[in-house]
Amino acid sequence: MKKINGVGPKFEEALNEHGIHTYQQLVDLSSEEIEKLGEDVDGITAEMVQDDWIPQAKELIAEKKG
Repeated sequence: MKKINGVGPKFEEALNEHGIHTYQQLVDLSSEEIEKLGEDVDGITAEMVQDDWIPQAKELIAEKKG
């Protein structure tokens, strides 16, 4: 997750605690799951939007597939 701009140790730990360990899991989050994550982790939803975590994750997945 550290390859995604805006994901530091605090947010990576929060994602892991919510069962999100891969880029694909991040991409697959529903809007409801993102909302729940935002309720549980202060500031994470704004950071996800501001730094475009989902598009970044999609790009990293595509790069990995090569």
